[in-house]
Amino acid sequence: MGKGMRLVLAVLLLCFALGVIQLLLLRFRAGDVYPPYSSLRSDPMGSKMLYEALGSLPGLAVSRHYQSLTSLPSGRGVALLLLGANEPFLRNGLEEREARSLDAFAVEGGRLVIAIRAMPRAVIGRGESEAPDRTEGKGVKSNDEKSEGGRQGRGSPRSCGPSADVLARWGVSINLLCPRAEPVRQSVERETDKVAEPRQETGGGAPELRAKLVPGLSGRARSELPQELAWHSPIVFDRLSKSWEVVYTRDEAAVVVERQFGRGTIVLVSDPYLFSNEALWRDRQTAFLAWVVGESEVVLFDETHLGVAEEQGVASLARKYRLHGLLAGLILLAGLFVWRNAVSFVPPHDEEAESFRQGSLVGKDSTAALVNLLRRSILPSELLAVCVEEWKKAFARDGEDAGGKLRRLEAVVEEEMKRSPRERDPAAAYRAIARILSERE
Repeated sequence: MGKGMRLVLAVLLLCFALGVIQLLLLRFRAGDVYPPYSSLRSDPMGSKMLYEALGSLPGLAVSRHYQSLTSLPSGRGVALLLLGANEPFLRNGLEEREARSLDAFAVEGGRLVIAIRAMPRAVIGRGESEAPDRTEGKGVKSNDEKSEGGRQGRGSPRSCGPSADVLARWGVSINLLCPRAEPVRQSVERETDKVAEPRQETGGGAPELRAKLVPGLSGRARSELPQELAWHSPIVFDRLSKSWEVVYTRDEAAVVVERQFGRGTIVLVSDPYLFSNEALWRDRQTAFLAWVVGESEVVLFDETHLGVAEEQGVASLARKYRLHGLLAGLILLAGLFVWRNAVSFVPPHDEEAESFRQGSLVGKDSTAALVNLLRRSILPSELLAVCVEEWKKAFARDGEDAGGKLRRLEAVVEEEMKRSPRERDPAAAYRAIARILSERE
């Protein structure tokens, strides 16, 4: 392959990589990889516009909650939004400890807001038999979860504790009110999202289904609520306990209810459409959204009930504790280690340099390796004494001194060691030792 062909191939591979990266960025920028009503979605089915709008208000802190519902913060001054929760999640998709955590959040003064998403058409009217199985250690996805592209929901092996029906413990139940006519579905809804969540009619006329404000509600915030809201969900609330107060009704059935729970409040909304990006564009109900948030100083958008959770790994812990500098230092240290082992910082010897210039590198034999080892381990002044000692171990048997050689060798070494370092001549002493050893017995 010529140089020109290699250059063309490199350019094509670079263009392909850039194209793939751009496609991935476009997909995640739209956010349609996340479940409906997630605050990470910027398409009409998400609630990212509400997240960013609330975040731009002064004095209001907005964040997302990716941890388990058992790790909720203190509820004082905090509004927790669970947008798009479905009926199976509220009935048996929660563990008992998660339900207790929600209760504690509200009791401590938090405002718990749950906007319930309508079930798929295939599930409407089938009752609780479509709820995900919460067998210990195993789980089966509900039809609602299968319709969302196979995303893992609450009926997963992650859940291992006893389930809880928060609707029953809060004194409310869900029913379905069949509309007189099927509303218009959202124009951007994917085929996999088979939910009855239509958008408002765009022909200029009023939508067919309306939720009306219950007259006689007290409080300044409630007095500013709109008299009517466009409604797109068949879900209504019934069998309400006396603690609940109905805020909006549709066809005389409750669709928005509120109750005091300890020092906090719980708000149930049967249609999450008003929180979506499409609603904020087509039919923005600012007063209703302000009432939902209330006087909270912090707003949390929960993502775990939609299956979007952050797993604690090395990367997430590094981001949490801001260990980016440490990671960069470790990478730099690894690079220096590789460089040190790949490149010699000491100039080569003359014979090695000559070998490099000739295009070949001559290896060292075992003798050269032994010489290098001796040079590192034995001082020059001790070399003769070590040699005699090693000869004694190897050739002197049972303490016998054949021919008196050992005494003569030790005498040569002793005579050499008596001299000053400048007067010593190791070579002459070595020759004397060699002559003694070469003598025949």
